[in-house]
Amino acid sequence: MKITSLSFLTLCLMACSSETRLVNSLHFQKTKIPSDLLSIDEFEKPVVESEIDIINAYSSLFLLYKKCVVNIEKIKELNEE
Repeated sequence: MKITSLSFLTLCLMACSSETRLVNSLHFQKTKIPSDLLSIDEFEKPVVESEIDIINAYSSLFLLYKKCVVNIEKIKELNEE
């Protein structure tokens, strides 16, 4: 079980800014995040022998990127529930 806290993250971001702000409340929310959403597939270094191989490598990298974006959206939805 992972503990996530948007308020704590906000507090950390505020601490990094140059302005001083007062935090009135802090809210912790426990969210169960499935391990498959926290893991990403490894991207093997492609062997490039032609322009087609370059296009295939970029396509594979883009698919992994989109998979990460989808996982992040699913985690955000779990956090909102």
